[in-house]
Amino acid sequence: MMCQDAFRKEIVELEEKMAEMLVHQLIHYIDSEQEEKEHISQYAKLLNFDLTINRACIIIDITNPPSGDRNLFGDLSFQYFPKEVLSFLKLIFQENDNDIVSLLDFKRFIIFKSMPFPQSFASFLGKLDERLEKINSFLDAKYSVSAKLGVGDVQNGHKGCSESYQNAMKALDIGLGFQDHSHIHLYNEREAMLSLLPRELSPAYKQKLLNLISSLREQDNYEVLASTFTGFCKYNMNLSEASRNMFIHRNTIIYRLEKISEITSLNTSSFEHCMLLFTAIKCYEEMRASSR
Repeated sequence: MMCQDAFRKEIVELEEKMAEMLVHQLIHYIDSEQEEKEHISQYAKLLNFDLTINRACIIIDITNPPSGDRNLFGDLSFQYFPKEVLSFLKLIFQENDNDIVSLLDFKRFIIFKSMPFPQSFASFLGKLDERLEKINSFLDAKYSVSAKLGVGDVQNGHKGCSESYQNAMKALDIGLGFQDHSHIHLYNEREAMLSLLPRELSPAYKQKLLNLISSLREQDNYEVLASTFTGFCKYNMNLSEASRNMFIHRNTIIYRLEKISEITSLNTSSFEHCMLLFTAIKCYEEMRASSR
């Protein structure tokens, strides 16, 4: 009996190691390397993992609670943390051989979730809040930590798995970088490009944009003016739509936009000027978020 239990334990540990190897190879996959592709296919076959099936990558990031400065991951009680969390995540997410749940590092886990039908992804997202609530209840009760998720898009094949992983990381990075209060961050290519734009600009160009709004940044009511302007842009520079959705009187928006124009010498009725001002504000927000 004891021998059988020990043997089963060894098999489980071997499968986990193989899954880690497969995941590592998938997320670092380079399309031009045929030998690497063959290695991945061999591991996938051993794990009954069909690479042709559509799937999405989910990254689970574990963080210390916001209250307190103590780093809980330094406690000895956390020595079994990865295995215990991994086992729990498998109960939540692993429904067949085409779902792989694995460890990325001590505080980060990865899931390649199969999406075999057209409606699978929508169905998965519909239940994701409930699954995250179970995960966070477990983490809070046992370790006083919580989790955030980055969800990539649906793709297939070696390259598709790698790209879905990269996109899940982008979604998570955007959410964490801007101190988003939500716990689930979905990848959206257009939103990701817009959010990542400030980080892609050269330092010299960023500085020019920051100089452009230096006088605006010095205002005591900068937050109010900046949020009004970005909201105005969000609603297609349409005063009526912005007023209705932001619950601010139309005349108040007009007054604040005129104030911004007066301070910055930029015309908030001009698309080109608004584009510069919007990018400058986003650069400033990204700079402040990264310095926290």
